[in-house]
Amino acid sequence: MNRRPGILECVVAALMTSLVVLVFMQVLVRYLTYQPLAWTEEAARFIFIWLCLLGAAVAAQRGQHFVVEMAQHALPERAQRFAAIATRMLEAAFYGLLVVAGIKALRVVSLQQSPSLEISMGVPYLAIPLGAALMTAIAVWRAWTFWSRQQ
Repeated sequence: MNRRPGILECVVAALMTSLVVLVFMQVLVRYLTYQPLAWTEEAARFIFIWLCLLGAAVAAQRGQHFVVEMAQHALPERAQRFAAIATRMLEAAFYGLLVVAGIKALRVVSLQQSPSLEISMGVPYLAIPLGAALMTAIAVWRAWTFWSRQQ
């Protein structure tokens, strides 16, 4: 499959690149000056959080999340279709709960500041509801396309 990367994939690639550059810079400065940069570890941690959650959305979009298909393939064809749609909807429900939990956490932590970067802790925590909302939309879309394709 030879397709152009989407916006989400480009964002994940940019985050990965910035994480590699930042950690390399941190190691290099520590090696050369024997003094670590105070902010790089925290920035790398926040970038990694965003990378994980947006990367999970990319994996959901590609259908690459872990799934056990053996039991589903043992079912009759009509039941396989139902199981596939039910699985996608259960995925969407779980991700929806993660959105709600992420928003609740965001309300609490947005009042705090990070120690080194002095930014709102809402910035890294925003990755949870945003990534989960993307995965919810993707799961619903995949269920809908599977259902409409089988009509």
